Amino acid sequence: FQGQVFGFPVSGTRFMDVTIISIQQHGPAWLTGGAFGPEAGIFGPIADLIIILSAILYAKYALGSVRNRLNTRSQ
Repeated sequence: FQGQVFGFPVSGTRFMDVTIISIQQHGPAWLTGGAFGPEAGIFGPIADLIIILSAILYAKYALGSVRNRLNTRSQ
């Protein structure tokens, strides 16, 4: 969506010739993601953390607990 509609680079690939809206990014690469796209800027990891924490909080309050099941083996 961010590439085809807004014209942002997506994982370093540009869609400038087939976009609906053309946006020009300006600013430092740490903020905008530079040539890689917005997901590589500071807001990408922040959004990831918010989503992860939201999922953990949902599991804790809706399901009653949050447990790691990766190391459990049936005996």
